[in-house]
Amino acid sequence: MKSLKKFGIRMRLEHTERALELLGNPHKKLKCIHVAGTNGKGSVCTYLHSIFMEAGFKVGLYTSPHFYKLNERIKINNKFIPDKDIGRLAGRVKPAADRVSKELGELTFFEVTTVMAFLYFAEKKTDIVVLEVGLGGRLDATNVVTPMASVITNISREHMQLLGSTLAQIAWEKAAIIKEHGLVVTAASGKALEVIEEQCREQKAVLCVVGDEVRYRMASSTLDGQEFIVNFFGKTHRISVRLLGRHQMANAAVAFSVIELLKTFHQLEVSNDAVMRGFSKAFIPCRLEVVQKKPVVLLDGAHNPDGVRKLALALRDITFRKAVFVFGCSQDKEYAAMAAAISPLAKGVVVTETKLALPMNARKLAIAFKKHLKKVSIENDVQRAVKKALLKASDSDVVVVTGSLYVAGEARKLWHKRM
Repeated sequence: MKSLKKFGIRMRLEHTERALELLGNPHKKLKCIHVAGTNGKGSVCTYLHSIFMEAGFKVGLYTSPHFYKLNERIKINNKFIPDKDIGRLAGRVKPAADRVSKELGELTFFEVTTVMAFLYFAEKKTDIVVLEVGLGGRLDATNVVTPMASVITNISREHMQLLGSTLAQIAWEKAAIIKEHGLVVTAASGKALEVIEEQCREQKAVLCVVGDEVRYRMASSTLDGQEFIVNFFGKTHRISVRLLGRHQMANAAVAFSVIELLKTFHQLEVSNDAVMRGFSKAFIPCRLEVVQKKPVVLLDGAHNPDGVRKLALALRDITFRKAVFVFGCSQDKEYAAMAAAISPLAKGVVVTETKLALPMNARKLAIAFKKHLKKVSIENDVQRAVKKALLKASDSDVVVVTGSLYVAGEARKLWHKRM
């Protein structure tokens, strides 16, 4: 992989399509579920992956980003791709990448990993592959498949320099994963839903709207998990999950709806027991993950204002005296809006910088928080920032590490050596 250069984001499909063509179009041999959205993609993908495993399928899962190793992006039945297969597949991709480079320009890192994932899943003869969109949808490298179902979790403002300045523009980019005569599940609402509905009409696709035909409500919530009631077209189901946060109700309802539609339209054999076991076993690091209980320490990868608002709602279900935040984010994020959303919840904030991605300068973050809070400190190292926050917290407080999956992932190493 070291010989394949890391370039930035490219909003074009030609490079991925050409590389795959040179490698025999492995993606066309796969049955895929394609998942886009602003927040919740990872949770929905994980629920689906877990449910299909419990139903006895050989399931591929492709997600991003990774925290520690590239292997985390490519899984089959919850097992990371081995190092030896990464090296071997990189060797297979290299000649195709070199040819594409001469014809069209060099492949980006994400394009290379996407091609490798398709090769790996085809080689291993997976029954189903769950694909998470990297960015947007229309021109994301994953959008070369014709999936069994297209999923758009929700839509809010993100990556506006690439996807557009309005919700309608962002929704249009994400809705482009919808294919002709396809199945579509979404939890989007308002203007974004209108765009998705229009795209479904144009593509003659079947649309299921979570929040309309599918309803949900909270049954119970503790630090150890939650129970939801999901009403799918008049039939009620009780779902238990390990993942925390009220937003998981919508994510679980989306995943449940995908399974039900696949059972109806593709005769997929998934028992109700397998569905419930899959939900109960699904787990994602750094998604409102409790790594310590005295004081409670929560790791959450909220990286945009909508994600922070969902985090704020989740904190309402936790009993604590005060909240101390550790916050760091990437340069392209709406850090001022996130600071404004976090500050009413916080007694203090330690701002920091991740060693990964392109971190926002901690001093700039501190200035944003100081507009709302008095107790703001700076610690450039994530793990030292967490230790500083723990010193500020009593056993009845909560320490929340957020702003970036990379920040949460670095903090997690204090409790767990691997993801």
